Amino acid sequence: MLFDEDDTQRYRRMFGRYPTGVAVCLAGDGALPDGMTINSLTSVSLEPQLLSFCARKGSRTARRVRETEKFSINLLTVRQETVSQHFSGTYAENIHKYLIRRQGFWCVDEANASFLCHLTHSIALGDHDMLVGQVIRTYGLMRALSPLMYFQGRYAPPLRGDS
Repeated sequence: MLFDEDDTQRYRRMFGRYPTGVAVCLAGDGALPDGMTINSLTSVSLEPQLLSFCARKGSRTARRVRETEKFSINLLTVRQETVSQHFSGTYAENIHKYLIRRQGFWCVDEANASFLCHLTHSIALGDHDMLVGQVIRTYGLMRALSPLMYFQGRYAPPLRGDS
């Protein structure tokens, strides 16, 4: 059966059927960074290396990215659900034990990959802003673990036996 509705909740629910990886954007120079969980990450260009993500208008983390003009994007493993939850609004004690500084950037320690970026564009689009960064350095695990995935409003099971 096919449904044909045109409303925001339906749109959101239908887009929830598109499985995505989970990443965390970190920005700031303080004792702890501002951060946000994202699933709108896109590789934009190889030459130069550019990536983009979208942030809700008024996002504190996006504001910090624009102020400092630098940020990291961290691709989470299935073992890092706590990190994802913390940066999407569910406070986790001792979050600092999951974070590390690399070349003056905050990163998620032991993420599948971390991209250190300088902001090149901030584009207003509807109720979100698209932030584009030029990648200046990448870090990653020697062997990738199962990624943290999101599907239909919840975390999806691991792709393979990693946990």
